[in-house]
Amino acid sequence: MCNFKKRTDKEEKMRADDRLAILRFSIAFFIFFIIYPPFSISETSSPWQEQKDIIDDIWQGEVSKYGREKAADKILRIAVDNKQDIHLREFAVGKLRGERMVKFAADMRGISDKIRWEDDKQRQLKSEALLAYHVLRYHGENSPEAKRGLLLESLQNPSARDWAIDELIFLKDKDSLALIKESVNQGLSGEDALVEIALIEEKFEIITASNNIELLRLAVREKYPLPDKLFQDRIVSIRSLLSDWAKEALSRFE
Repeated sequence: MCNFKKRTDKEEKMRADDRLAILRFSIAFFIFFIIYPPFSISETSSPWQEQKDIIDDIWQGEVSKYGREKAADKILRIAVDNKQDIHLREFAVGKLRGERMVKFAADMRGISDKIRWEDDKQRQLKSEALLAYHVLRYHGENSPEAKRGLLLESLQNPSARDWAIDELIFLKDKDSLALIKESVNQGLSGEDALVEIALIEEKFEIITASNNIELLRLAVREKYPLPDKLFQDRIVSIRSLLSDWAKEALSRFE
């Protein structure tokens, strides 16, 4: 019994030492995490940065060798290939949209039509493809009337709604405000819809003001005087959203 007791005491001491070592390591790691924020999770690349980099590298390499059209053809092959990584396909679609490759509008619709909304894995790809379809059709039109018609049509598609609203605001098309509100109310309800519509109205006020550049710069710096009572607890996130939008607006107007 005596020997068994000694072994038990020894094992307990070892376990206590192990727990103490783990505690010390945890404290040291926490302190390191605080002191060296560049190593924190918030500073790491986005989850699919590698896929985005691949698409960007392919685009740049092909453009430098063969030109934009050949580069776009190669990116399209990735976008439509079901065997490719799903996020790689999403960035491929986004690249074609960003580069305004209008000849591929029908291909974007084709990608979307092959995916069901119930497919959780590919739902984001479907949404990206639908957005690209609307954007590329818009940039393929020359007539202002036709462009406006496409934007009003896009208001009815949840994947393209936000983009279409911003385009109508950039065009200072206040006549579309009633249809914009109707579109927002279809997608949102209650306070969410009220706040979204109020923010859209503020954007129109900024864009159509005679000193719009000055107001946009204030918005970029999150200094634009928003009605705090209306936005209440959302004021921080609203200012951030407005800042991002104002940066885009300035890139167009300056």
